[in-house]
Amino acid sequence: IPAEVREPLINPSNKANKRKRDDVALEEQESWVVVLERDLPEDDSEDPTYE
Repeated sequence: IPAEVREPLINPSNKANKRKRDDVALEEQESWVVVLERDLPEDDSEDPTYE
């Protein structure tokens, strides 16, 4: 196995970095959900399609 392939397998910081990236991606996803929920119009009882 070449050294450049072997080192990432041994280096624990790579796993930590990936976990950190995953956390950041999840936080960004959650913030999008908040933005989308805020942008949705309130339920309008006068809307004929309102259930």
